[in-house]
Amino acid sequence: MGNKAAFFDVDGTIISTKSMVSFARYLELNTSDAINVTALSLFLKRLYAKLSTDEARADLNRHYFSIFKGVSQAEVEKAAEEWYAEMEQAGDFYIASTVTEIKRLQAEGYSIVLVTGSFAPLLSPLIKRFNIDAALHTTPETIDGVYTGEVIGSPCIGETKRTRILRYALDNNIDLAASWAFGDDDSDLPMLKLVGNGVRIDPVAAY
Repeated sequence: MGNKAAFFDVDGTIISTKSMVSFARYLELNTSDAINVTALSLFLKRLYAKLSTDEARADLNRHYFSIFKGVSQAEVEKAAEEWYAEMEQAGDFYIASTVTEIKRLQAEGYSIVLVTGSFAPLLSPLIKRFNIDAALHTTPETIDGVYTGEVIGSPCIGETKRTRILRYALDNNIDLAASWAFGDDDSDLPMLKLVGNGVRIDPVAAY
């Protein structure tokens, strides 16, 4: 018998916002010479509202990271910490029912794994907050600590979530039939169908 894990989408599942869109809006309101993403949040909002296929979301995801070309990774990480601290002050940032599930499954010995199209700077504070074991996410390329604007591999969306979980399960001896997955969107279905206990929660994510 293998180990057991619980896989969680993030946006609209653990937190009540689209992290990348919210972060872009934060950057627009707190612009600096180091990070300039003028009008990005409005652009993303329109696209997220209109595009729903995995292919479209993947293209959007890649475009998002192209905006950071030439920006210091350290600057983005600093801004992400500040964004998270501001968002956490909002009483409705976390989805309470999901937080309850995370704590329950942790108590029952499950490894908790985030599976998301978002990226590490926006996930690190969440990982610390809930003592998350691992995160499968989109990885923007950096060279010498600077974003190139490209993405390494495929954005962690749709079928790629399924592929990443399969690889993680193989590497960590995870019994997927005994595992859980939580998501709120059609793009999470490949992940939810992969495990013995797939739970689709009511979509509550806002911009």
